[in-house]
Amino acid sequence: MSKYKVAILGANGGIGQPLSLLFKLESDVISQLNLLDIIDPAGVAEDLSHIPTNCLVKAFKGPDELEGALSGMDLVIICAGEKGVPGLLLINFQEPQELIYLWLILK
Repeated sequence: MSKYKVAILGANGGIGQPLSLLFKLESDVISQLNLLDIIDPAGVAEDLSHIPTNCLVKAFKGPDELEGALSGMDLVIICAGEKGVPGLLLINFQEPQELIYLWLILK
């Protein structure tokens, strides 16, 4: 079975932290987990590193480390953005160019 590299954007938030834990536990299919957030996710990465699996966890902070966090990833999950208006299903990035930059890297 192939092993995948996964990046989670917004890894320090209320969705990103438990999602990161679930992915860390899936080391049969995930070999690397890159955690990125504007608030340093190093603590989340450190906590996850205590779980004895073969999945490597790395932390990345802020837009300056976005390219490094996404480099070589097979799957990118975005659970970042501002809290939305009820019924609104859009993620509001702080700057529109952040989403465009993300799209260009993934393309």
